[in-house]
Amino acid sequence: MKRIETYIKSVYKNVQGNQNEIEDLKQDMRSHLLQTVEDLKNEGKTEEESIEIAISRFGERGQVENELSKVFKVQRKFAKTLLIISIVSLLLSAICYISYGITDDMFRLKIPDSLRTAVDYKLEAGKIISNEEVTQLLTKYKKQFRYVALYKQDNYSETPNILYPSNFSVEKVENDECTLTKYPTSFEGIVWKVKYGFDYNGFNFSIPIYLHYAVEILFVAYWLLFAIWCVINAHYKNNLSLVWIILFFTLNVVGYMIYVLDSMKSLRLKHA
Repeated sequence: MKRIETYIKSVYKNVQGNQNEIEDLKQDMRSHLLQTVEDLKNEGKTEEESIEIAISRFGERGQVENELSKVFKVQRKFAKTLLIISIVSLLLSAICYISYGITDDMFRLKIPDSLRTAVDYKLEAGKIISNEEVTQLLTKYKKQFRYVALYKQDNYSETPNILYPSNFSVEKVENDECTLTKYPTSFEGIVWKVKYGFDYNGFNFSIPIYLHYAVEILFVAYWLLFAIWCVINAHYKNNLSLVWIILFFTLNVVGYMIYVLDSMKSLRLKHA
């Protein structure tokens, strides 16, 4: 029935969406209208009357078109939202990664350069270590470091040859496991063992750890959301296959670039 086909084409004329879905909707509409026409004809109506009534029951063309447009608009809005969230997740992941690098350097367990200069580097240069300088630095970093113990090359015991501050308990040093050990060698070839006794409570390890987790979670969120957006976008363009789905989830943005290049190539061949 030509009038029904003309009506269906007019309804979907300005509707944008996946072509397969649109064709399915057209077929459903066609079946519904034809069935209504047949029912009306069985009731004694003429074909023209039946078609007129069937179309009027289905709705005005503009109203139906608007409803269909709303459906596909919701789909496009959902896809756009996914893309935005994926990009935001990637940006937040990058920010957390940079913050992780900064905080890891700030809070990680390491010996301050000034303290190493006052002890290790002076031993290497064969200079005299200033008791006052080391004590002042330990006072400055008292929340992180409690003492510095020096052992000569031939000292195999747990008792240090030199201890800063000098009034620190030797027994605590001997039984201490919270230490960072360095082995500076003087220009005379003397190897020293230097133990820096630290305090775990003086270091905030939780911030870098949380940031590290945030980087992983946000990046995974970006990866999955962007891959899903790629699938929806390819489906919307009626060009989705299992190969593309695999590429989107494995190669992500690289897979999508391959998809775009392939689509452009296919379009050129089609118009050649």
